[in-house]
Amino acid sequence: MKKTKHKLQKSPSSSSSTKIVVGAVGLAACVYFIGRPKNPQVAAPAKTLLSKVEAKKATAVTPVSSAPEVKQSRQEYIAAVAAERREYTAISDIGLKSLNLTRTGSKLSVPVKLIPVKRWCMAGDIDTMKAAVGDVSKDNILISLEPEDGGQGDSYRTNVLSLYKATQHIFKIDYTGPRDRSFGLHICSDYKNGKSCQPKKMKTHEKISDDRAASEAKRTANLAETKFFFQHVVIAGDRMLSYGT
Repeated sequence: MKKTKHKLQKSPSSSSSTKIVVGAVGLAACVYFIGRPKNPQVAAPAKTLLSKVEAKKATAVTPVSSAPEVKQSRQEYIAAVAAERREYTAISDIGLKSLNLTRTGSKLSVPVKLIPVKRWCMAGDIDTMKAAVGDVSKDNILISLEPEDGGQGDSYRTNVLSLYKATQHIFKIDYTGPRDRSFGLHICSDYKNGKSCQPKKMKTHEKISDDRAASEAKRTANLAETKFFFQHVVIAGDRMLSYGT
């Protein structure tokens, strides 16, 4: 009777960090030259000189009348393809992601999903938020998408416990501004039912831990409002561009 060996698995830590997912869409701008193969007719074996001539006529290639007219010269076309490939390579190198947005009237719908990712034996972003707020079940976490030019953005409230489970939201952004606009995706603590994270200052996990340790208040007391996360995005027309995080 064979003995079965069992491997012992270590239990993972509860530390989590937040991963921003802005769609599962990658940019692809590669252009390939595709040549259409010619399919000559196959003539029967010729027995006489006349039949050889007729067979040669049958294999003649006739132009396709429905072929699209080429408006660019070959040099211009090659240059355009090379430019698109350079742009694609540059975008791939910096990890830029693109997401097509839905427009309704003067509003753009921007879907954002926050997914917690476990990290072994180290504190993550959500652990930092947990240390900063008193009540982890209260909606004192504000997530906002705000234009960098000072215009009006959109925001929603959630709590630390919901962030541990993952959360998602569709922001409604005004479309009446410039075509290309810079926005900031912010996560901050807010205890006054505000709608903006932009003016708040960011603190590191170490600073928040030190503030919690130095505080003489109870663990259920809130620390000063702070910004935990910032992500720069660009909305260009009906498309959003963002770096992977």
